[in-house]
Amino acid sequence: MAGVFDIDLETEEGSDGDEPELGAVSRDGSGGPTRALFAGGELFMQLEREGIFLEDTACFYLSEITLALGHLHSHGIIYRDLKPENIMLNSQGHIKLTDFGLCKESIHDGAVTHTFCGTIEYMAPEILVRSGHNRAVDWWSLGALMYDMLTGSPPFTAENRKKTIDKILKGKLVLPPYLTPDARDLLKKFLKRNPSQRVGGGPGDAADVQ
Repeated sequence: MAGVFDIDLETEEGSDGDEPELGAVSRDGSGGPTRALFAGGELFMQLEREGIFLEDTACFYLSEITLALGHLHSHGIIYRDLKPENIMLNSQGHIKLTDFGLCKESIHDGAVTHTFCGTIEYMAPEILVRSGHNRAVDWWSLGALMYDMLTGSPPFTAENRKKTIDKILKGKLVLPPYLTPDARDLLKKFLKRNPSQRVGGGPGDAADVQ
């Protein structure tokens, strides 16, 4: 599954629009098809330019990412590497998830896996402590990404890897006062350390997030 699969939130002509398109893009070094599909660049670069997103802008991207993750989860796939660098934008500004190298298949209700993987700042606590994890880890990562979009950095960061992990496991979630009550409430629900209490962590998955 490694490489350049993408989730395309645009629907093809004649489709019913009920689910995102999942396809493969070749990356042969010429940049031809990839450049055309990713004409909007990385979400990371847009966030770097703007510093933070307005809540309406963040909500648009988060909604599309939620659809993409829900689509993967419905096929028993957890993504496990959600971060701004892995989200590309097409020429219309719709998101495409890229780099499926850390995905895990066959994770349906009740199944867990124990692989330590991901990008530390966006990794869920249950991955860090290797207690077994399921699709709920993607909703933690979405919460960390949401925090990054609205504040300019992930929720738990420190000067080194060990201290960052300690903060993720035990640190207090600090929410800037300028965030709206709705944004604060959703961040708290995403960043629950107990995956069974996390929004999206139950049987409803993406439907509960939506």
